[in-house]
Amino acid sequence: MAMKTKVLYSVIYLFTFFIITPNLYALVDLSAEYGLSKSIYGEDEQNNLENKTYTGTLAWYVFSTTALEINYSRSDSQSTQNFTDPGTSLWVSKIDSYITTHSMGVGIRQLLAPVKSSIRPLISLGYAKEIKSYETEYIVIDDTNNSTITVTEDPADEETDSAFATFALEIRLSDHLSLKGSMMSVFPAFEFDKMENNLRYLAGISIYFY
Repeated sequence: MAMKTKVLYSVIYLFTFFIITPNLYALVDLSAEYGLSKSIYGEDEQNNLENKTYTGTLAWYVFSTTALEINYSRSDSQSTQNFTDPGTSLWVSKIDSYITTHSMGVGIRQLLAPVKSSIRPLISLGYAKEIKSYETEYIVIDDTNNSTITVTEDPADEETDSAFATFALEIRLSDHLSLKGSMMSVFPAFEFDKMENNLRYLAGISIYFY
């Protein structure tokens, strides 16, 4: 089943659940965040790495500071490596690597301050399904006939059962609107030592519906 279809089914299920049990959702939080990171590396600063992340989160508060949460994120990473002529007739001048990551999480959110506070820290933890798609492109130079060859590897997909953990800080602007900054990690389930390997720093807004 496609990732978007899984997300749609989960959202429909949760909406239906809370509609038929109205006493459980006095407060709903909908948030959207974006993150961008760029780095340049190499002896001559000839390589670069860029990552863009988009995240949406929906939380229903079943208690005053405790909520059920679902989240979806997409991350697009591109790495470019440039090489100098090694003196051979056939050589690789450039490698472009693309990784697209989709993840959907379901878990528990806990506010660490009352919802009406000016500054609201919160933590979330739960299960996530992560799907990564890999694609690599090589630019090959053939100096014997001054030609350029593009070689593309077949795309590969990888699906893993994972966990997500989030720490966020919200700054309340009004009863319904807050600024939000968060640090999120999606990592292999129960392998907490790998949490730092995939940190994402995000910023956005939260909208509260009472």
